[in-house]
Amino acid sequence: LGGDRTLWLFGDSFIATSDAFSRTESIMVRNSVAVQTGLDPATASIEFFWREPASGRPSSWLPEDGAEWFWPLHGIRLGGSLTLFFLREVAVSGGLGFEAVGSDAFRVGAPDDPAGTWVLEPLALPPTSFPVAIGTSVLAADGHVYAYAVEEPGDHDVYLLRWSETAFVEGRLDAPEWWNGSTAGWVPHAALAGAPAAVFRDAQTELTVSAGVLPDRLGEVQSRGFGDTTIAVRLSPALEGPFTAMRDAFHPPESTFPGVFVYAGKAHPELLGADLVATYAANATDFARLLSDTTLYYPRFVRLTFTPE
Repeated sequence: LGGDRTLWLFGDSFIATSDAFSRTESIMVRNSVAVQTGLDPATASIEFFWREPASGRPSSWLPEDGAEWFWPLHGIRLGGSLTLFFLREVAVSGGLGFEAVGSDAFRVGAPDDPAGTWVLEPLALPPTSFPVAIGTSVLAADGHVYAYAVEEPGDHDVYLLRWSETAFVEGRLDAPEWWNGSTAGWVPHAALAGAPAAVFRDAQTELTVSAGVLPDRLGEVQSRGFGDTTIAVRLSPALEGPFTAMRDAFHPPESTFPGVFVYAGKAHPELLGADLVATYAANATDFARLLSDTTLYYPRFVRLTFTPE
């Protein structure tokens, strides 16, 4: 956010309703945010935000849209504006009980103001003929804003699109270019006949691509698989690839716990304390356990160190 302020975006969040700060006396909202002051998580402070309508009952920071709700992806601040990307979800009867039905972008016009006062302006994203979550990782380079997009629902292939920085700042996000492989190069959205070439596969809806993890190398960080997972890293000399195969960097201890699954491996290049700071989350397959086991469901920090080979 500029200076020593960092924005955190959370999905489902327990909001306490009493001074007991107990999950059994909480309301779960679909999303919340926080602003961290100080760039080293070991010494920083943090303030959390959600909505509290006139009823006084905690509600999602980004309100639901009818029966659909929003889980955060990524965002970027450029100049005086902040752009945030969210995955749109709907309840279904099978599988995990939910399914992605698209993604949305929102603009915060005054990100230096307190987060509790922010007003979100919807921005139009391009319609696609293939299922995709746009904005799972976003970064600016060479006069453009680049966004990684994950096939969701589907096999989690990862695509890359971009806007000119001018168009992005002006909120014109409906006409990007897509990377369609080294032969076709960058293709205007209007000329895209179907899904573009994948820049890498076997990904997650939650991942990050960060510049400068090694000289002339970007790093992609994600959880490998689902359940008993590791924090894994791919490297690439360019945004478009080629990306290396995944290499395991850290095995979370929670991955070995019965009835627990680890997910949401991400990197935070804006934070200090390591070559690259990463986080992951752990959840329980039994909701009653999640209510009682407060060792779960908090972000866990990992210090990653990169050594040139």
